[in-house]
Amino acid sequence: MKKIAIIGAGLSGLYAASFLQKNYHITVFEARDRLGGRVHTVDGFDMGPSWVWGHHRRILTLIRALGLQLFTQYDSGLALYETPQKIEAFQPSPTLPAGRIRGGVRSLIDALASTLDSVTIRIGEAVEKLHDATDHIELYTSQGEYRFDLVISTLPPRLAAETLDYDPPLPHDISESFKNTPTWMGHSAKCVIEFNEPFWRPLGLSGFCFSHSGPMGEIHDACTPDRYALFGFINAHADMEHIETDCIRQLRRLFGDAATDVLSFHCVDWRKERYSATMADGTPRSAHPDYGIEASCFGNKLLFIGTETSYDEGGYLEGALASCERLDRFLRCEEAIDGR
Repeated sequence: MKKIAIIGAGLSGLYAASFLQKNYHITVFEARDRLGGRVHTVDGFDMGPSWVWGHHRRILTLIRALGLQLFTQYDSGLALYETPQKIEAFQPSPTLPAGRIRGGVRSLIDALASTLDSVTIRIGEAVEKLHDATDHIELYTSQGEYRFDLVISTLPPRLAAETLDYDPPLPHDISESFKNTPTWMGHSAKCVIEFNEPFWRPLGLSGFCFSHSGPMGEIHDACTPDRYALFGFINAHADMEHIETDCIRQLRRLFGDAATDVLSFHCVDWRKERYSATMADGTPRSAHPDYGIEASCFGNKLLFIGTETSYDEGGYLEGALASCERLDRFLRCEEAIDGR
């Protein structure tokens, strides 16, 4: 069987490994000391992606196949709008109901990883260089050198362009396209604040707030079936050195003294995650990026997938799975060619 390397053990990488393992020898390289990539659940709370929607058929199918359960994102009640001058309650426009995975999205990663019976996963081993050796690819990591028939990168395009050394270099048009593709969540910092009770709900509030004052610009209910929390996206200009104190102070402005009864505080600044974002990702986006890239190099021995490459639901968990469909079609085509 052919040998395939997958760079990145996030959702795209593990999902690709799951359906390729029957026909190929698969090795997954992950630079971090954990699986999941931007999927990161801390103490039961999602610090990365959290939501799925009813039209995300691929991720919903995978959740069911792995025996996981969803619960509905709480959004009943009024929302709050905060400016430096005032705080107003309002009835938000209806949105599509969102679901969350019991146990956090990390449970999806763990369940998917448990299906990889014949896959080698090399944790804490960053890929540094790829060399096209005509009939194979030489892959160099922080710990060794390897030889593969095919390499699949799941890195965000900017990281793929800026953190890997290619010999020969990436074609100019591909390199520029990658560098101009924003990394989803690359400009984000996210915090979760846990409480003894969901005190906002008896007040007729959904937990949603949009704020011009900060440090959290957007706040949502982050309760699980048995724990109570709010999460917020932190403004780009926020003082991260005092972020816990400032976030609790903001919640007290919005909800009153009950917001000071904090059980735990968690924060992940994705802007500083070296394996998630680049310096170019530091600028916040005013709208959802227009994702979709189809690229291969080294005579089609090097392929690029991942949620930012997907034309369908790019940036979301759904997009991570959708990008793998292109990979599946490519490999089927290659097998047909080899068989002739």
